[in-house]
Amino acid sequence: MIKIIKSKLIVVFLKNKLISIDSILPLALEINKCCGYRFYFIIWQYESYRSVIEDNIVMRDMAQSIGKIVCPSDPNRSIISNKIKKISIIINVLSKLFFKRSYVIHFDALDYFPLLLLAKLIKKNRIARCESAITGRYVDNLQNNERIFNRGVLQERSPKGFLSRYEISKYPDNNSGILIGFDSEWNWFKHPDATFCKKLVFDEGKNANRYTRFISKNIDHYLSQENLISLDKNNTIILILGHYGHNETDNNYRNKLLYEALIVLRRLELNVIIKPHIFCDMHLVKSIIKDSKCKGSNIYFTKIHPQVLQKVAFTSIFVNNSSIRCEYKFTGFPVIQYNGGMYDRVFKDRCSDIICSNQHQLKNSLMSLSKDNGNDNKLKKKQENGSSCDKIKKVFCCIES
Repeated sequence: MIKIIKSKLIVVFLKNKLISIDSILPLALEINKCCGYRFYFIIWQYESYRSVIEDNIVMRDMAQSIGKIVCPSDPNRSIISNKIKKISIIINVLSKLFFKRSYVIHFDALDYFPLLLLAKLIKKNRIARCESAITGRYVDNLQNNERIFNRGVLQERSPKGFLSRYEISKYPDNNSGILIGFDSEWNWFKHPDATFCKKLVFDEGKNANRYTRFISKNIDHYLSQENLISLDKNNTIILILGHYGHNETDNNYRNKLLYEALIVLRRLELNVIIKPHIFCDMHLVKSIIKDSKCKGSNIYFTKIHPQVLQKVAFTSIFVNNSSIRCEYKFTGFPVIQYNGGMYDRVFKDRCSDIICSNQHQLKNSLMSLSKDNGNDNKLKKKQENGSSCDKIKKVFCCIES
């Protein structure tokens, strides 16, 4: 009988954006199930850490069910104390990697100082480089007319042969012996060194077995916590917000689009569940809601993960190009993108679904979707997780040696 390693660890150096922990969690849950590894998630920026712990409770609970989330930064400590804390975490990581069959997963963090030094001390076959977003970004979606090749291009995806458009004199060094992508078109798979790496294409994404089970098991608990469980699904929409108040240049058009969308929602007397971004000026958002004269009783602010909210809403509305559109579209949940005629600001891409350029179109789309009683969107589930485990076991050491 195979004995699963239960004491082994995978250290994950997260980016200072929520998308990195959101992307790695489906895979982390599968690795924990298939191989028994525990996880040590490191978030360097305190604001991002606080957002996970306090404002994204589903991601927090998922991560803590298979490991620990730590942050070496604390605004209440001195600069020196924070530096000492960072050093102690790195030393702790090194000790675990030297004395146990553990791994590091990073999203390019080990390519830069000071973690570049850490990469030089760890065996290459213990370092895994991961694609930074589960939904991916395609090079041809990036507005890069000059086709200048840089390290960032490798974190994107492109069709076969697309990289030949770039003049590549030298590829950047690869310090990782394992490459993990969420799609086979990830450009790091095309790096010359990829031939010598173990590769994992985890294209199950958020349809992965353990991930969907966690959501299904806890969905009513989270909805009840925020008094959303009793909302009428056919009269409720989800509104995903971006960086309101984060960039003064962008505020005017974003404010206008949000205001126009809220006017339509008010007239249809719909319940509106608002999921704010981590960098969102809530005073500004609330002032726009007030100006739109929406009833306070119809507005709900939430900390719940967007996929959990699908159970109590018939559609989602975006006035931006959030990557959450891709996740919703992938699961068959309707996505409305309201651009108010500003196609250069809120542009069409592969994650777009229903596009409305004026309030009349938005109203008609909402009315049509609300009458579609067959729209009972649920997370897709895989029947078996055997294939996921088989792939994972070819990359990570899952039996005790």
